[in-house]
Amino acid sequence: MDSVNDRIWEAMYRYLAIDLGVQRAVAESRATAEVNGNMRRCDELADAGFVFKERRFLDIGAGLGGLSVELVKHGAKVIAVEPARAWCSLIAERLRETGGYTIRAVGEALPISDNSVDYVVSLQVLEHVQDPEQVIREAFRVLKPGGHIFIAYENYLSFWEPHYRVRWLPLLPKTIGSAYLRKLGRDPRFLRESITYTTFPAVRRAFLATGFQCMRVHRHKAALESNRTSLKWRMLGRLPQAVALRTLTVYDYLHRLFCTGIEEYMEKPR
Repeated sequence: MDSVNDRIWEAMYRYLAIDLGVQRAVAESRATAEVNGNMRRCDELADAGFVFKERRFLDIGAGLGGLSVELVKHGAKVIAVEPARAWCSLIAERLRETGGYTIRAVGEALPISDNSVDYVVSLQVLEHVQDPEQVIREAFRVLKPGGHIFIAYENYLSFWEPHYRVRWLPLLPKTIGSAYLRKLGRDPRFLRESITYTTFPAVRRAFLATGFQCMRVHRHKAALESNRTSLKWRMLGRLPQAVALRTLTVYDYLHRLFCTGIEEYMEKPR
């Protein structure tokens, strides 16, 4: 019988190479990375101030469990939520050897108590759910006051379709997008059935409307208060702090408006 790592590799490879038509070498590399875990992302979370030891993490849309496994290795108590039955079974098998547990559920209806987890993480999931705003509301509900969420998602105001890895027009109607993909020799079913067009402005509004506070403002404030030597930071440092922070916030918003691969770091107020 194939090992769990063999089956994880095969599942990721089939998803990329068969479902999406990604080049074989790219699919093989990504499948190998999934088996090896997601150490880089854990390093990023640590840099953002996340504490792992004995903290309760919720991984929404855990996929094949790469991040969940690494979180457990860092000492976290992990709940991995994944709606796909086959993938959920693979996550459970991976976590059986390392700790943590798996729940088969959708992000819009988490079977988890209010105010019960320290951190929520979700990587490239929001664009695949039926109701992104409801997922954000559920994340807010289950987080403890003072808890943080790190979420990465795709921005369909960009000129790139990240799953098929092809050039794209912002919010391209799916009927036209399907025809375009067929012309490229790709299967458009994933576009039609598994992608919701998320955008940076809409997701940011949903976070703030739910009650989350953006932690990027804290980073901007820390940067202004540190000894920056570049012309940009020296000029900003001469402004009143409120004006400088507002300038940085507007710049950051405009800079990310048409970017792909958006990351948000938010806090539930105490």
